[in-house]
Amino acid sequence: MLAEIARTGFCRSVAVSAEDAQKDRMLIKARGHLVAQRRTTQNAIRGFLCSLGIRFPKGTGKLGDRVSAVFKKHPDLKEAIEPLLASMTFLESQIKSLDDAVTRKARTSPASHLLMTVPGVGPITALAFAATIDDVHRFTRSRAVGLIWG
Repeated sequence: MLAEIARTGFCRSVAVSAEDAQKDRMLIKARGHLVAQRRTTQNAIRGFLCSLGIRFPKGTGKLGDRVSAVFKKHPDLKEAIEPLLASMTFLESQIKSLDDAVTRKARTSPASHLLMTVPGVGPITALAFAATIDDVHRFTRSRAVGLIWG
């Protein structure tokens, strides 16, 4: 049955990415995981405080400062919220570290560097695309790239 499937062309061959491309994708995914954790922590803080009638505008930039200002009026909240703020701060430092690593990798990769010349394409997108495509010679035409990306 397997021979028949292979003979009819029902199955396509799968390209195995190079180890460097796999490491680059791992770096991008690790960053994405930390960003998701930070967003979850921020939403938890907002949700806890919202249940007490304390609301903040959308955005992540000043959440720590705004929550610290709340502690002045409600010091009893500090015990529950402060560990979450510390976790958020640590996640931000780790995301910054991974951002720096991605930027370094993208600048040293010729394909990523070329992709970053396109307006709106930054190091994360460029490195993710280059790592996903990996070997351009495995595509017979440019349209075939869209089949794996979409």
